[in-house]
Amino acid sequence: MARLKTSQLAPAALTVTITLIVLKLTGSPLLATYSVWRVTSLAIIIPFGLIFTWILWIYPVFLDPLRKIPGVKGGKPLIGYLLEQRRRPVSNLLKDWMLQGEHQGLFRVPHVLGSNVILTCNTEVLSEIFVTKAYDFEKTKAGVQILRVVLGDGLVTTEGDIHKFQRKKVNPMFSARRIKNMHHLLWSKASSLADCVKDELHSKASTNERDVIEVGHWASRTTLDIIGTAAFGYDLDTLRHPDNELAEMYAWLFEPTRRMTIWFGLNLLGFPRSLMKLIPWDMEQQVYEKSQGLRRICQGFIDNKRKVIEKQEIPSVDILSHLIESNCFSDKELVDQLLTFLAAGHETTSSAFSWTLYTLATHPTYQSRLRHELATTLPEDPSATDPLTLASTLESLPLLNGICSEVQRLWPSVPQTVRVTNRDTSLGNYFIPKDTVVATSIWFFNRLPSLWGPRAEEFLPERWIDEASGKPNNHGGAKNNYASMTFLHGPRNCIGQGLSKAELRVLVAVWVRNFEFEMARPEEEVVPVGNVTIKPKGGLDLRMKIVGA
Repeated sequence: MARLKTSQLAPAALTVTITLIVLKLTGSPLLATYSVWRVTSLAIIIPFGLIFTWILWIYPVFLDPLRKIPGVKGGKPLIGYLLEQRRRPVSNLLKDWMLQGEHQGLFRVPHVLGSNVILTCNTEVLSEIFVTKAYDFEKTKAGVQILRVVLGDGLVTTEGDIHKFQRKKVNPMFSARRIKNMHHLLWSKASSLADCVKDELHSKASTNERDVIEVGHWASRTTLDIIGTAAFGYDLDTLRHPDNELAEMYAWLFEPTRRMTIWFGLNLLGFPRSLMKLIPWDMEQQVYEKSQGLRRICQGFIDNKRKVIEKQEIPSVDILSHLIESNCFSDKELVDQLLTFLAAGHETTSSAFSWTLYTLATHPTYQSRLRHELATTLPEDPSATDPLTLASTLESLPLLNGICSEVQRLWPSVPQTVRVTNRDTSLGNYFIPKDTVVATSIWFFNRLPSLWGPRAEEFLPERWIDEASGKPNNHGGAKNNYASMTFLHGPRNCIGQGLSKAELRVLVAVWVRNFEFEMARPEEEVVPVGNVTIKPKGGLDLRMKIVGA
């Protein structure tokens, strides 16, 4: 809003500059006693003085419609808290601000050029943003611009009626029964992962790092195989064939390298795509080529699937078959949906699985207890049981579910979400004008002491187990439904959260049944990084031992 007002002031300032220069050049008596240099200096100083006075004092103090919202003290003129964010970890700043602003629900954080970012600080405001006024808020244009390069116009990037239509058509594919019926697939892929890791351990038996495995890439390839089968009906088999073209493209696009982080940053700052193409580096071209390569592969899946549908009598159960048979989507729209499912369906669960292994590696007691729970409740070959029975059994295990739920609380794959108002609206008792940026830290809502108690930042799977019955609960003892924001709420919540939770349960169960593990270098700090989803920086190295070996 402040930037909008500033842009309106700029023409007036430019008019002052031109007027002063013209008056001098035409010999106006008003400036007869001033030299050319003095007039030129005034022509520069006066307009900029007007702009800075507007930005720093007049607009924020007297006119800004957000001025009544309590704000963070301090910050620097023109740049807000940008320097402070470099001096202190952003996580510490967010925590301080949220605790300060919790009682009033909103907090105003100064940003560049006198603009503000509104930080949501309590659950009452969350319910407005994500449920009761959900369609007053949409993703930022810069954020959508980045995602659209890779995902096209799928469920993640669309808004309004288009999003409602897409969601309605896709929603049946993520029903509870369909997910339960996928458990043979999930168990099979998790078992293949275990076999591949065992093969790697055997192949490294004669090396210095014979028992150390980097598990991050294994997690990513496994979840990609799962979503490939569920979405396309095709086994990508990247576990056995890591040189798979699709897997390599996704790994390149989502790996938080320095070059990719810079590209993301420039886009988030609203750097025009036309200018990005003029920068003398190949990043923009590479991103374009990789995204086009993904589209080409997905179009091939669609063409092949149509041929399969024409020949077979029994309908397929994968997502792509359902979307084709609905006759509601063009080929481009089908490609957009597939790209969305691939990215959202494998990166987030891969991240959750990595953080679960990290947590169990640093909490060996829970790892041992979970291994005992699995050994005493699951049959020797769970894949031989009915998929519905297998799903129900896994869903009933208190410690397994407690561990998975607690990891997803403490380590949400997507730690924050940013929205912008598409119309004038209100939050709490405050007026919020159109084009206001509103940020929600999922990470810190999931860790707020007022919602989760004094031990909110501790790993306590027991909070997800009912004390009286000993059965899993779905609230973690939190005092409010909005305490857990990992999958969001309302019409824009994660459509695949049921599948993601089922995947994580199966992956963790199979892994813990097969391996004992600890951190390879426990003295090193594990740092979460990522441009969209967060993963351990540099991967996750575990020291592994095959159970029973």
